[in-house]
Amino acid sequence: MFDYFASSVAFGKVSLEEACARIAALGLKEIDLWFVGGMCEHLPPNQASLDTARIRRALSASGLRCHAMSVYGASQEVTLARLEQLAELGGTYLVRDSQTNGKERPQDVVDRLLPYLEKAKALNVVYAPENHCDTAFDALEQMRYVVNAAPSPHLAVAYAPIHSYKRKEDPAACIRALGKDLGLFYAWDWGPAAEKHWRDVTDQCPGTGKLNFAEMFAALRAIHYPRPLCLFAHGLEDIPAQQAEDAMRKSLAYCRGVEAGLPVAQAASVG
Repeated sequence: MFDYFASSVAFGKVSLEEACARIAALGLKEIDLWFVGGMCEHLPPNQASLDTARIRRALSASGLRCHAMSVYGASQEVTLARLEQLAELGGTYLVRDSQTNGKERPQDVVDRLLPYLEKAKALNVVYAPENHCDTAFDALEQMRYVVNAAPSPHLAVAYAPIHSYKRKEDPAACIRALGKDLGLFYAWDWGPAAEKHWRDVTDQCPGTGKLNFAEMFAALRAIHYPRPLCLFAHGLEDIPAQQAEDAMRKSLAYCRGVEAGLPVAQAASVG
């Protein structure tokens, strides 16, 4: 059975301390610390310094470990600083956007990640861009180009299967093709409501949308994926924290049910 962790963005409108406590209440042991402006600011947005002592206290109080930091849209200065702070906190993955748009090339992704990759190597952590629609790091072919052009144990894909699904690529096949280059997997669903508005949580929690979790989990087992899976959905931060916690608890039960071979009809629901 897989272990699971969660991103603090699920509780992005409450304090870091409360977010940690609610994630721990789910029985999880690790966290992905987030910053995205206006969505989740558990990490300071535009300053390189970070109160790591406060983060350590919040993690310790809830019995959590730092698994990752997600710093979408951060400047180069802040990103380099976060790599150092990630290592200081004992985390492994620094997740970022690919810093490209759909008109650029996968080589542009490579060119922009090189300074971070050098720093990640020095610190023995992993720099992990997320695949994302409307960028040069979305299709499987683009992801494979980047990891082959800059081969390193300190570079991995933060893989969001919903983006493959949206471009009509099979997430399970992508998982198998990425293999050891898949560093972080989001257990994240997608459906018609999310397609209309990406922060509508209705069909984004695992088991509420259209993705085939049984096939994806089988693919993860086939590549011997060794790490915990990240429970994820956009929009949780926009509902009351207790409701978000309840939805994540249902998501966790759904994922474990899929792993145990239970019928997919036992899907979670939000609310």
